[in-house]
Amino acid sequence: MRLLKFELKKLIRQHKLIWLLVSVVVIVGWLFYQNLLNQDLRVKEAIDQVESLAVEADQLYASLLPLERENQLSMEQQHQFDSLNKMATAIFQWRSAIYENRWNDIPPIEQDFLTGLSAYEEAGGTYTELKGIDREIAIARNAVLMERQLPEANETYPVSPDCC
Repeated sequence: MRLLKFELKKLIRQHKLIWLLVSVVVIVGWLFYQNLLNQDLRVKEAIDQVESLAVEADQLYASLLPLERENQLSMEQQHQFDSLNKMATAIFQWRSAIYENRWNDIPPIEQDFLTGLSAYEEAGGTYTELKGIDREIAIARNAVLMERQLPEANETYPVSPDCC
């Protein structure tokens, strides 16, 4: 016991314990700050992804809107218009979930968007933003998230959404 007391007194006199505590506090603070920055970057990247999908959907909707106002839509165009409405609703909900950090709500919303996209293309429309292998990856990724009931995942900034 005397040896332990002696060693503690020696550490305190040499200020090694203080420097150790200061360095631990600085490192932990830096890690927390980096995690906090990554949370903001995660939201920005998710919004950018949704915006790229929304731009084309809005353009397609705007091209069919004048025909719908004049009741001149063919049956095929009516199905496309309804699918674009569903896609626009899903995009709006998707944005809201991102801004409110409700990452658990995003996979079902994304699934609604992908279902609307499939219905739009089955009705004869073309959507070029999410095509080919990117579309297959998005569908498979969403299916895994839905099956395992996981929140939205981000590969660039993989931080837990429940930390803050």
